Amino acid sequence: MKKVGLAFLSFLLVALIMINPVNAESNTDSDNSSIEAIQQNLLVYLQSLNIKTKEEAENGIATYFNENPINEDIVAAYYAKQNKKTSLPEYEGTTNPDQDFIAYMEENIEKNNFNEHEISNGVKIIFTNSPVYFIESSENDQSNVLQDSNIRVNALAKASKQTDIKTWTYEGNNILGMKLFEVGVKGYFTYNGANSNGHLVDAWYNKGLASTWQVSNWDKGVRSVGNGKSRVYASGNFHWGAEIKGYGFTIQDVYVNLYLEGDKNGGILYNKEVH
Repeated sequence: MKKVGLAFLSFLLVALIMINPVNAESNTDSDNSSIEAIQQNLLVYLQSLNIKTKEEAENGIATYFNENPINEDIVAAYYAKQNKKTSLPEYEGTTNPDQDFIAYMEENIEKNNFNEHEISNGVKIIFTNSPVYFIESSENDQSNVLQDSNIRVNALAKASKQTDIKTWTYEGNNILGMKLFEVGVKGYFTYNGANSNGHLVDAWYNKGLASTWQVSNWDKGVRSVGNGKSRVYASGNFHWGAEIKGYGFTIQDVYVNLYLEGDKNGGILYNKEVH
């Protein structure tokens, strides 16, 4: 009986030695597919909700990750395997600090590196080929214009017509349910068929759950861009970092420039995109 027991234990030890490396390699190889699966599951969940606003999308995301917590090892393994310290894939911010973030996003969407999905009218989610994803939203706030008599009177004193108040935001998140940052701008335009005048209502940036955070060259305001057009904008260079399972990653000198552009006929673009 002892010989049989010893033989069985020896066989078991050999089996464990052989199996463990295979499992470890398999888990490493599946990091990217796991991230993609998490993204797709989140998308399916959001699409099942009757989302109308950015706030509802954020609440849906929070609920999803509360009910489906993600193992931090998946994110840590991704950065370790990719040997990357930046959480923005394909971004060359370390060598080109003036690269425009919105242009970077649009370029990668066009190249099919990133996948853009419309959650509702004005709310989109953009999945990258990494644990980081983004939410962009444009909102129309007609009630504020109608209720604020001072805005209404001042606007009509300068032009014959006025647009609704528009809000344009961009935020970064990761699949652990962490918000990395948010930048937003809010404004409206008066126009008369020859020119437009932008009016800044608000501009902001919010820090997420980053351990390090720095903003430089923050600027907000209104500028004319010619051809009867004007812009309401918020811009700055952002640097932040975080640590997951002992692996630190950073984003350096990301230049974010959000703007609403109004034309002489009351049309509005959101960073070159019609909403």
